[in-house]
Amino acid sequence: PQTCRRRRRGRAATRARRPLAARLPRRAARSPPPGTVAARALALARKVGDLVVQPPRDGASGRRTTLMPALAPGIAAVTPEGPLSEPLWRESGAVRIVPALNDAALLDATAALCADSTERRRLGQALSLIHIRRSRRAI
Repeated sequence: PQTCRRRRRGRAATRARRPLAARLPRRAARSPPPGTVAARALALARKVGDLVVQPPRDGASGRRTTLMPALAPGIAAVTPEGPLSEPLWRESGAVRIVPALNDAALLDATAALCADSTERRRLGQALSLIHIRRSRRAI
């Protein structure tokens, strides 16, 4: 059974929602509509979610507001690999990375993670560890 709560935010979420809505209309109907949200509100919203889906095709970067709020609370994340992808995300195994320009792979990985609470927990813990290690370096 699918147990993920979905909440899409940001400009890229509008584009990413279209193929999902076409492929999985019942799930899309349970998702709030996307939109642009302030960084603080986004961080608070992430705390109640189960999975961060970062759909921009240019990749995972530590500078993205859609991925960074997943770190501290340890929320699993999935993103395409792209030209802005930083090696940290693949090397750490803390983020589910799918091939760039492959919406089907992004949707499949999202659905698989929604169905697998153990893997979501593992990814979330790995992300939280990155946050802890990087925060200690900054002090």
